[in-house]
Amino acid sequence: MMISYILTRKNIPLLLALFIFLAIGSFDGVVLSAIISYAGTLHKDIAPIKILLFGIFSLLGWSIIHLSQYYMTITASKLIRTINLNLKQDFIWAEYLNSNRVNDASKVISKITSDFKLIESQYFHPLLSIIANFLICLVSLVYMLYSNAVVSLFFIFFSLLPILAPLLYAKKLKLIADTWSTENEKYIKGTTDFFQGMSVLKIYGIYKELYTRLYSLLDALENKNYSLKKIQAQSEFFSSLLAGISFIVPFVIGCFYVLYTNSLTISSLLAIFLLNDRIVGPLSTIAENINSIKTTAILREKIMLTIKNSDIKTVTISHKPSRIDMLEINDVTYKMNNGSTLTLNEIFKDEFKILILGDSGSGKTTILKLISHTISPNSGNIKAYTSSTTVNLKQQIAYISQKPYIFNATLRDNITLFQNNYSDHEITDVLKQLSLYYELGADNCLNYRCGTNGEYLSGGQIQRIEIARGLLRNKSLFLLDEITASLDKNNAEKIRNILFDLPISFIEVAHHYNEKESRYTGKFILSEGHLYKI
Repeated sequence: MMISYILTRKNIPLLLALFIFLAIGSFDGVVLSAIISYAGTLHKDIAPIKILLFGIFSLLGWSIIHLSQYYMTITASKLIRTINLNLKQDFIWAEYLNSNRVNDASKVISKITSDFKLIESQYFHPLLSIIANFLICLVSLVYMLYSNAVVSLFFIFFSLLPILAPLLYAKKLKLIADTWSTENEKYIKGTTDFFQGMSVLKIYGIYKELYTRLYSLLDALENKNYSLKKIQAQSEFFSSLLAGISFIVPFVIGCFYVLYTNSLTISSLLAIFLLNDRIVGPLSTIAENINSIKTTAILREKIMLTIKNSDIKTVTISHKPSRIDMLEINDVTYKMNNGSTLTLNEIFKDEFKILILGDSGSGKTTILKLISHTISPNSGNIKAYTSSTTVNLKQQIAYISQKPYIFNATLRDNITLFQNNYSDHEITDVLKQLSLYYELGADNCLNYRCGTNGEYLSGGQIQRIEIARGLLRNKSLFLLDEITASLDKNNAEKIRNILFDLPISFIEVAHHYNEKESRYTGKFILSEGHLYKI
């Protein structure tokens, strides 16, 4: 549950300090009531020094109350900062572990900037508010009963009326909030979908239809938002009406007590009246806070489910890879989206350099994903061995795609991927193997800025940086996914020469290749789900 992020061991000092400040601040109504009650006892014969002391102590009490409320706000903000830091970090890390799609980044950012802000304002703040208002209510109640039990009981009874409104409207508010959340999700998905397909729509001149569809999605969303605001307004109006009844009726009863009994003075009645506001207000606020918390139930459940399913605590850093002597693909089958089925049975030994050819959509990339354990086969298994001992295949692999991602950072950061456990000597040694050292500035090359997605690099340099990432980590099996498809002939040849000279095994998939190339240890063509040696 999300409340576990509040009740952590590190938060105990903050929670204790917060409770102390809340307890002192809850005497707000009592101090004001005591001032009014004592003022009613003053008369012209009282010594001036007593009036002066009355003012000093009143000001002192008022200052202590509001100073504690100030520190309460600061402490609550610090507590929420700690909660947000841990919760958001766990969520981002969970999404990182769970996701393999670049497009998920915008969704994660949207959740961090909007959903978590909603949880902060509609869950964490209301939770703390409930505690604060409960203490105010409790302290005020005790002092009221001390002042005059009978009249106070009338005030207390009628003060319960404002709670009815939030309770009566709770289900309606939750239902409309849930439907609004659904419509909001539809709108985000629909708008994202249209913008991602913008180029296609513009090619075919789709404008009016797109405008109509977007307007329809937005109209549905705003209608739900209007309905939510309308129900909230009705709830607030009903609460205000009941609030009026809750203090006017008992006040009139109190006036009868003042006029026809000697048990209550007008100053005491005013003091009780003021205290009653510290009961009615907090109770209404508590009810509203409970409703606010309920509106985030689904959202909180989704976030906690994401974190729970990520196994954050079990993630460990992989050890240094060992050399692969043999790769076995044993009776592997995999049904692809196009309906065809891959059936694979191969053994690659020693330092192998394999080429797999095939038409687009035949399943070449799928084979690489099966080997890298990005996807799982429907049956069979893929194992790697070193000296007849099974090794963790996933830790041995470097996957080189057609368009590697380059961070807007230095060459050092792009190769180490922000890890600081590699020396400059190790990095430059890898760069020299890939002929990047002198190309990018020699001694100063590690500080070379690559630009957004490698804008200051050539296509061949980007591919070699991706290879460098694997070499630096001593990966022994490189999976090459159409890595020369977008390169010119010279750069493609340069990359391929480097790969053949490196002491690594690799499996390359491609549409075309140089038929005169004889350095591959095996060449296969993928056809109708099977690999055939050529």
